[in-house]
Amino acid sequence: MRFFQGYKIQYLILFLMMWNFASAQSITWKKYGLSNTQLYFFRLPAGVNNQSINAQVVDKKFRSVPEQIYFNGKRIMRKSRFLYLTRSTNVLYGQKLSFYLPANTWVFAFNYSDHFLLVDDAIKIQLTTTDKTLLNNWQLPETFDMYSDIALSLKGFQSLKLNEVVSRYIPTLSLQLKRNQLNAVGDTTLVCSLKKMPKGLSLVCSGINTKDHANQEIVIDQAIYFKNEFFFYVPDTGLKLVKNHPDQCFGKMTDIAGNIGYASGCITGMGSGKCAGILNPKISKKYRVTLIIEPN
Repeated sequence: MRFFQGYKIQYLILFLMMWNFASAQSITWKKYGLSNTQLYFFRLPAGVNNQSINAQVVDKKFRSVPEQIYFNGKRIMRKSRFLYLTRSTNVLYGQKLSFYLPANTWVFAFNYSDHFLLVDDAIKIQLTTTDKTLLNNWQLPETFDMYSDIALSLKGFQSLKLNEVVSRYIPTLSLQLKRNQLNAVGDTTLVCSLKKMPKGLSLVCSGINTKDHANQEIVIDQAIYFKNEFFFYVPDTGLKLVKNHPDQCFGKMTDIAGNIGYASGCITGMGSGKCAGILNPKISKKYRVTLIIEPN
């Protein structure tokens, strides 16, 4: 009888050990799961060759930034630098996600438990490059602050629409052109999708073949780079005002998103909306933009 009681006790102990292990696994998931995995995003101004930039997370207090993290519940190694996503993807650090991350975006993942990454003013984003063109045109190397209020957990990402993520959690860093480049005519290339053509570009490019299954290329002259954005003149519809008036606006323009402004005239004489002051050569730059429209 005592023999069987001993076995019962052993089975009970084994059961408790397995239950504790399962409980510990559950606690581990909560600790290292969706809420603990944080993402930090940013974008760079139009005209910057992102592929030639190195974006590093540095600590001005000379502490080492953890390279081993728990990502989506799994332990992985990742270097202390941002990854650049050229296209929208649902794979990050080799791990498949249940949602897609936006294209043309820099992203860095870390754990909430590494709390100093969220609240410590010593943590910075350091941009460097060895590309001579970038070094000649832009103020590089450059350092930017990281802000805790725009870090987003995987769980938080899942609960938001993509446009909310882009508008609230993906800032464009204020990388500046060098003074000797402000008045020079630049040349750059933008890529967009035919199916998801930004409103502003659709206003500018009226000759697009919406049924084409191949890449289309359009050259836009007289684009202006102003306050870290590209602006384009909207083609004249052919309608003419019969009579001018004192506050008349001239040079209708749009940004990529479709926000309309004017380059000159209006009440101030300097234009209106986001385009106010855009013709000041000290703070703007003319560009020749090659737009590549992909069919997907």
